[in-house]
Amino acid sequence: VAGLPVSSIFKIGITAGPRYRFYNAEYGYLREGYSAMHLLLASTPAECCDLESELISLYGSRPGCRNDAPGGENPPPGGLCWTYVVTASSDEYTRWRINRKRRQAQARQTRTAQKGGENIGALQWGLDSCLT
Repeated sequence: VAGLPVSSIFKIGITAGPRYRFYNAEYGYLREGYSAMHLLLASTPAECCDLESELISLYGSRPGCRNDAPGGENPPPGGLCWTYVVTASSDEYTRWRINRKRRQAQARQTRTAQKGGENIGALQWGLDSCLT
């Protein structure tokens, strides 16, 4: 973390499945605009939680850190665990956020248009049934 460029966006975490955590279509870091995952430690959940908390304590106030909690909140139940840092350049992250907001606005417009179409269809059905 200390060696990251000052303009980097990063988040420190723990997981039992690094590949799944990074690439998951629903909540993976790639989906959130991060471009790389750096695995720092493979160990027990307790040791990974300790390292996560220590790193967040050291670097959590650094510009670009996206950690909101102090770390160690959700340890895997057992087995092998990893402590990681996900990173993105501030330019990549900004482009991702702009595109995400654009996609969200388009999705809202689509939902609104679909609802409007349903209402028009219901109104037309109501008028048709009154006229017959």
